[in-house]
Amino acid sequence: MYLLCKLTAKNQPIKSLFTNISLAVILNLVIKSAWILVNNMVQDEIGHDDFGLYAGLYALGFLFIAFSDLGLNQYATKTIAGNQSLLKSLFPSLFTVKIVLAVLYPLFMLGVGWILGYSSQELIYLVILCLAQALVQIIFFFRATFQAFQHFRIDAVASIFDRLILLLIVIFLLWQKEISLNSYVIAGLISVAVSMVLLYFFILKMFGWIKPGFKVAEISQLLKDSLPFAVVTIMYSVMDKVDQVMLKSMAGDHENGLYAGAYRWVDAVMMYLWTILPIFFAKFSFHIKDFPGQKRLLDFGQGLAAIPMIFSGVFVWFYAEKLLFLFTNSTTLELEIMAQCLRILFLSVIVNGIFAIFSTLLTSTNHEKFVSWMIFIGIFINIAFNYIFIPAYGAVASAWTTLGSYIFLSITYVVYIQVKLPYNVSFGNLGKIFLISALFFGLFYGLTLTALPWWAVSGIAGIALAGMSLGAGLLKFGQELK
Repeated sequence: MYLLCKLTAKNQPIKSLFTNISLAVILNLVIKSAWILVNNMVQDEIGHDDFGLYAGLYALGFLFIAFSDLGLNQYATKTIAGNQSLLKSLFPSLFTVKIVLAVLYPLFMLGVGWILGYSSQELIYLVILCLAQALVQIIFFFRATFQAFQHFRIDAVASIFDRLILLLIVIFLLWQKEISLNSYVIAGLISVAVSMVLLYFFILKMFGWIKPGFKVAEISQLLKDSLPFAVVTIMYSVMDKVDQVMLKSMAGDHENGLYAGAYRWVDAVMMYLWTILPIFFAKFSFHIKDFPGQKRLLDFGQGLAAIPMIFSGVFVWFYAEKLLFLFTNSTTLELEIMAQCLRILFLSVIVNGIFAIFSTLLTSTNHEKFVSWMIFIGIFINIAFNYIFIPAYGAVASAWTTLGSYIFLSITYVVYIQVKLPYNVSFGNLGKIFLISALFFGLFYGLTLTALPWWAVSGIAGIALAGMSLGAGLLKFGQELK
């Protein structure tokens, strides 16, 4: 909280987009790297079955996460970024709707769980998890305000609040040997509740007294205007979590636990994208009528998004087992299944790193409808192939279907931008990215044939990747973007 206040007191203009992204990434890297290791320890302690139950319930809630937001976060970022004077008039009504949704969403999910025949204990866990997710959406709403005002440094600090608090609680529980599924679920709720309260007080300090308000006509219009973003959110939520819901239902909690053990690393690495893409969303919205500005942002952001994801994907392809060292209670077969899932899922990470910024551009510049339809088709592909292959191949099948869905989406984004937007995708940049990826993979493979340890191989290859990216002009650290 102190650091947030210091950042505000300085009130300095943003001079470089890269500087703000760097701060966000470093903070997330430190906290969330620690969190991923601790979370592995939690799963190892409570077992794959219990963690598979947790992952399945969390995924079910995430399928319907849009009902706790209805697209209001993206709407707030886009609208206020375009006209910052709207904050005082929009915030009270937006805040009121968010509070109401935070109450209704867990109750709605209670009904969903009851219809699906969940036990009483599972329903309790589901309600707690969904309440925590609803509070996270309020936190995202507060962060949307920071992003809209281009306060990306403050948003970077705010992005780690809840995870930092949860990390401290869980470490204490592990130290006291009191960790269980029950204590883990409750710790998650406490961490987001405390974080939400702290950030609300910071909003008040930064913008003055703003309280919830209720104007029926205004709220109705807000919900209507935010609907396209809600649809996109629903689509992405289903795309992201339908695998785990289907795995729990068709293959059981144990298989879902193995998939969750691998997918956790995907979530961790993808946090890099989810940290920088909201910044670009706000920037694209700010330049919504400035097509040359959008193009510069797109070209600048593509390499910045892709290169770390390429490094992560290639590293995991060769050293997946290095990420599973904390699973000391797992069998050899369980570790092999998780390693297979890791390799396949990290191919999806590479695809997202290269192409996700295209969807960010489209959703921030009034092309949400197309994105929604493409994600809907991608979900259909995902569900169909999961239904066919999960009974035979379990978690590995879900990993392959996830990859296929993201490849489909990426192709459609490129085609749409080429046809509909007043500027084209930089195929020169894409060519450089693919060429550098191939060279990096070959170099990494060659180094693995030497006697060098894995960390030396990764370090040498990583330095070479950075050098190639800089030489090809994919990374432009000194570029100034207003």
